Amino acid sequence: MAGESSFGKKISGDEVTDFDAFYRENYPKVCSWLKKKISNPDDVEDIASDAFTYFYKNLGHYDQKKSSPVTWLYVIVNSRWKNYMRDKKTNDDIEEIDLPGDSDIEQAYYLQELRDAIADALLTLPERQRTIVILNYFQGKNSSEIAGMLGMSAANVRMDLSRALKKMRGPLRDYHL
Repeated sequence: MAGESSFGKKISGDEVTDFDAFYRENYPKVCSWLKKKISNPDDVEDIASDAFTYFYKNLGHYDQKKSSPVTWLYVIVNSRWKNYMRDKKTNDDIEEIDLPGDSDIEQAYYLQELRDAIADALLTLPERQRTIVILNYFQGKNSSEIAGMLGMSAANVRMDLSRALKKMRGPLRDYHL
């Protein structure tokens, strides 16, 4: 951390130097975003408060080189909202990620973070499974085409693909894919 502020933690740069000011500015925006997703105002306040509490308690883990504090806050809010939806057993209605902001910077950061997490998860796979995932998801090949390319049966390709995706779920669980 760069130093101390009135709330005990300071993030250098022009983004967050005072948590109270950050909270006052962003709490209404977070609640507004959550109200579009959740009808119960008490749940909106609970999720927003939980997100800000997590944000504050984990400022020591924040890396300003990776994102702005607002981006990091919305990643936390989005995660808390999805946890709420899962806990309410309504995750069938979860929409695609829709991060608010004056620009697409927040969403671009989230997508870059997701790409990095997928790349890291791919690296944990054995080479054959990694190749199958890449051919299927990134090059659009079906199991028959992959089988012909790798000299194996389509059934084995599907089995390896299933095993690979199961292995990748752990490292990617925070993204609720």
